[in-house]
Amino acid sequence: MYLPNCVSCGKENPAACQFAHAQIPLFDAKLPSLAANRTAAGQRVSFVDIDGEANFEPQDHSTCGVHFNTSGWFKMAEVWAKHLGPLLPTMDSVPWPPHQEQAPHAIGGG
Repeated sequence: MYLPNCVSCGKENPAACQFAHAQIPLFDAKLPSLAANRTAAGQRVSFVDIDGEANFEPQDHSTCGVHFNTSGWFKMAEVWAKHLGPLLPTMDSVPWPPHQEQAPHAIGGG
């Protein structure tokens, strides 16, 4: 399991996220040790610092200053791809076309 921190909220518009500015840093500060404790207990948990790895900038937010625009979502997707990509099968490992007994609906069968 990947445990991400909360991404920046409203750095450009602090009034829109007063609660977040007060609470999120406190919550985020606990996540690395939470993930480490779960890992030490034998669970597969990794902390992902999305905010730090994505290097969000003001222009990555929409005009409200809270939600991401396309560039912000793209940066977040790059971080997730970096962490999840190695876990996903490659196209070479997926049989194609599927055999009728595996997925008859996919090739027009019953």
